[in-house]
Amino acid sequence: MRLECKSLEPGPLSEKGVGGIIDCRITDSSTPVKHLSDAYGVVELALRALGVSTKPVFTENENIGDSYMLYKFHVIEEGVSLASIRLVTHNERPIRLVITIDKLAMSMMGGRDK
Repeated sequence: MRLECKSLEPGPLSEKGVGGIIDCRITDSSTPVKHLSDAYGVVELALRALGVSTKPVFTENENIGDSYMLYKFHVIEEGVSLASIRLVTHNERPIRLVITIDKLAMSMMGGRDK
């Protein structure tokens, strides 16, 4: 699996407590996402590649049309939600991972408060 990630400014989402966004295109993934355990595997692998060792917590998933699925996770440490993760699949193939980082998490990491 290959990740092509870019950091985005939160824009109007900063008013909702979003401190940053990481948008990753997923390519070269040979593992289909047929079950929740497969989605966990993709998200955990991506987080490790980004230097995050905290395990994600699944919150929900939903179909988007006939061929897309959205899986939602959170990164939680010490009872505090630090980030939300969205994994998008198309025909059971992971294609995109979007991480929205909470302002609190950014301040804990020494990031700028936007």
